[in-house]
Amino acid sequence: MTDREYITFPIFDQFKELTCAFSTRLGGYSRDSFASLNMGNLKLDDPDLVYQNRRLFYTKLGIKESSVALPDQIHSDNIECIHTPGIFKETDALITSHAGLFLGVQTADCFPVFIYTPKIHTVVIIHAGWRGVVQDIVPKTVNIILSKAGSDPSDLFISIGPGLQKECFEVRSDVFSLFPENVLSVHPDPEKKYLDLSTYLVQQFLSFNIPTEQIFRMKDCTKCNQRQYYSYRRDGEKSGRMMGIIGIHP
Repeated sequence: MTDREYITFPIFDQFKELTCAFSTRLGGYSRDSFASLNMGNLKLDDPDLVYQNRRLFYTKLGIKESSVALPDQIHSDNIECIHTPGIFKETDALITSHAGLFLGVQTADCFPVFIYTPKIHTVVIIHAGWRGVVQDIVPKTVNIILSKAGSDPSDLFISIGPGLQKECFEVRSDVFSLFPENVLSVHPDPEKKYLDLSTYLVQQFLSFNIPTEQIFRMKDCTKCNQRQYYSYRRDGEKSGRMMGIIGIHP
């Protein structure tokens, strides 16, 4: 991956009406441990700089700040179908069929998941951390999409963005006991295992008979790649946030 301020996903290139991008930590205004394109962590970074970063990102994507909807992100399985921009409390996934409304999510190790269903002109964004994933936020969201008239598994196109990959995803028994063995691997510490959450997400999508070629995932590790990404596992409270955006242009 080359140095750039945001990345896009090749699986969505065929849909000219769609905007989908994920910011890196490059090219913004924040300083010190938050350098430089911090899109979140308003508690410790200068909020004015964060909002400048967001406006910069939105401008590069050709969208208005007033057209963005963000989930509150509490590591839940709460999903909302929305029609307006704003902040949606106690929510970790958003769904809309409204052109001109752009869904966002902030991450710093959790996986941003983007879904587009062109037949019914619907976009989805999911904040997929392990807590939400074990509560089945992904299959619950897919079921909502498939309940819409005209929707079919073959119509779902999915991208899983950068996140904490298995080589860095160390978990203890309170977490690894919640996942199947086929996404766990041996850790040097017998009380820990490595979790391949990205593979588990793919398995959940495949269980709906979504075509394999319509599921794309990046294998960039947010913890390993300090230059490109923020990481809570690496930097703790002083970690910034990236932002993912998806929406249909009017």
